Parts: sequence; structure tokens; C-alpha cells
Amino acid sequence: MAVKICRKCGDSNLEFASRCVVCGNSLKDVKVVGIHNSYKSARKVSAHCKHCGETLQTGTNKCKHCGTSVLQLVITKPYTSPSNPSIFHLDAVGITLLIVSTLIFPPAGLVIGGLALFSDQQDKQYSGKMLMLLGIFLSILEFGLFYIRLFL
Repeated sequence: MAVKICRKCGDSNLEFASRCVVCGNSLKDVKVVGIHNSYKSARKVSAHCKHCGETLQTGTNKCKHCGTSVLQLVITKPYTSPSNPSIFHLDAVGITLLIVSTLIFPPAGLVIGGLALFSDQQDKQYSGKMLMLLGIFLSILEFGLFYIRLFL
């Protein structure tokens, strides 16, 4: 494992550290000692040393005959985020459940409809508008019925 040795306190730090974990001293200009983690790879099959041609033992990092390092660069695929991330995955059942939940509790339709309005997809914006209008209509209806009962 590669480490950076602090010049102030002498403690070892991870290879990508910018400050010492013990004393807080800057490790900006400190050279990495050891083998970088990005160059390590686990060997599953036996191979041959490129320098002397001897057979290498499984899991070795150096040739036991000539001492040549046999580490290989591990190339990993970088993470890519989805091109169109969406928090709404609505189908007919999902829309039906949203409408029923809005009928039972109108503020749910207002909140979910408001979030759906910010979607890039036209059908989800339409669903958001429908839920918002249904939530507003039912809220006004409930408040109206509440005041009618209150004054009668």
C-alpha cells in the first residue's frame, strides 16, 4: 500500500491524503512511498515474468528470480449517472393509486403533483397538473363543506 509520511510527526497517511491525520500538517509536497493502490491487481492465474520468463506464483507482486515488479494497472469503468434520472416511474396502477390517495388526502396530491410538474417528461407533467388540480378542487370542496356544517 502506498502512503505519505508526514515530515512533521512521521506518521503514515493514505496515498491521497492532503493533510496528516495526526498533526494536520500539509502533505501537498510529500512524495508517495510504496506501491499505489491503483496499480495493484490480484492475480488469479499463473503467469510469466516479462523480464526473465520464469513462472510466477499466484498472487505474487514480484518475480522471485529477478525481483521485477509484475503489477498491472487495473482499469475500471468510471461511473456514469443516468442520462435522465427520474423519481417518478408511473404506470396505470401508479396513477390510479395517486388519484385514490389524493381523493383520501388532498395534500398528498398537491405535494406529489407539484414535484411531478418539474419533470422533463410531458406525460409526468400532465399527471402532475391533474393531481394538483384534483388536490386543489378537493381541498376547496372539503373546506366548503366544513364551513357549511359549521354555520348550519
